[in-house]
Amino acid sequence: MPSEGLESLESYLSSSLSSRKSVGVAPGMPLPTPGVLTQDPAPTTGESLGSHSVELESVLGRGGFATVWRGKWLLTTVAVKVFHESLSEKAIFKFQLEAKTLRTLRHPNICYFLDTCMLHGAPVIVLELLNGGTLGQHLHLESVPTKHMSVLEPIDDAAAKLDDEEGRGDTSSAESLVSRRPATETWSAVASSELLQLAKDVALGLHYLHSNGVTHRDVKHANVMTEHGQTVRAKLCDFGLSALKSTTHEHGAPRSFSSMGTVRYQAPETTQLMAASTSSRVPSDKLAVAHHARVDVYSYGLLLYEIMHGFIFFGGSVPLKVAIMASSGQRPPIALRPEHSSLSAVIARCWDAEAERRPNMRQVVEELSALEAGRL
Repeated sequence: MPSEGLESLESYLSSSLSSRKSVGVAPGMPLPTPGVLTQDPAPTTGESLGSHSVELESVLGRGGFATVWRGKWLLTTVAVKVFHESLSEKAIFKFQLEAKTLRTLRHPNICYFLDTCMLHGAPVIVLELLNGGTLGQHLHLESVPTKHMSVLEPIDDAAAKLDDEEGRGDTSSAESLVSRRPATETWSAVASSELLQLAKDVALGLHYLHSNGVTHRDVKHANVMTEHGQTVRAKLCDFGLSALKSTTHEHGAPRSFSSMGTVRYQAPETTQLMAASTSSRVPSDKLAVAHHARVDVYSYGLLLYEIMHGFIFFGGSVPLKVAIMASSGQRPPIALRPEHSSLSAVIARCWDAEAERRPNMRQVVEELSALEAGRL
């Protein structure tokens, strides 16, 4: 990437980080309290969003954009995500349409979207409550493992201050949609077959979403939940609802982290387009590239790398630096367990800088299945 492009990219990312920290509860918006959630009257732009009462019980997590509660819906324990900011009438209508679609999605590898309503003009979504932690928690992903320290970036002290951007500090992210349960002790203790199954679960969930016209736009370990039964399985969370993810906050700055995903896991074309949009108006058809399914494939490649290595993609560097490195074509070395060696090519193709060279998720699932069956 030319030096002027890198400067524009760094300027965009710096402003995005600053604007995200300023987001909070909208002024004058009452905070919900435990008890039955009283819904707003149905907006005139569409059908009623909430057909059943939702009872709030206790807070599971808070973040800049939303608070997640444990609650009851139709006598079922659920997670209730209450967003902090009200929506415009146009955004409410779009929210309704998207929510109607998301309620119909059912797959073993996605977290079920159950219902919606409005509270003081702000959206509320009711989600399946799972019994495990995030994938990152379950695998105990490290920032930088000692054995690979020499070939990775040195640990940056500033990285610890930006955990919120990674979904660790912001407890309104998918990691709070669970009943807490201890994770495995270390990544090395996880069986190779389980790692492969978890990777395949996420791939299957993404393939299902893409087959139904839904792009996730924020694939990362904090947005994958684990379900503990006889085996540990993975489910994708926090997908869809672009009406919420593209809303601007009270100061007018774009919610780039929500609408375009997490900076560390953003596809290069997304980051570069958003950087360009800060200095000139980018046509809507160009911005649409940031929402195509292959941005998810790129992020999945990074997640697959993390699952199979046990540490975070360039975890020793701050997100801004990672985005610049990735846009410049830099990738960490791939060093897999012998039984997973054939996945090196899959990871490399998924995180290819050129979107058209990335596979689709159907192809990824087929390759994972072949490895699982011993055909690779």
